[in-house]
Amino acid sequence: MKVPRSQVTRCVMAVLEMPDLKRATVYLDERTTMKCTRQRKYDKRSRSDTVILTIGKPNYREKEFIAKCRKAGKPLPVRGIQLTWRKK
Repeated sequence: MKVPRSQVTRCVMAVLEMPDLKRATVYLDERTTMKCTRQRKYDKRSRSDTVILTIGKPNYREKEFIAKCRKAGKPLPVRGIQLTWRKK
């Protein structure tokens, strides 16, 4: 499976640049998603960030989103990145 380097960069940089962001999801096609997740809550004292990059099949929430996009007539892949913010 080939994943464009620009998509990986956009996903990782979105999580690293926004401290309250928990996850960024990119929909590559109907059967492939890419998620970048911050492992811990952001702390100003921390000197490093751990980011987990997952490429594979969509989970149930992502499948629901894809079904809603199909129903609304939006073409896949969705151009924007879906962001999940950390609860305060």
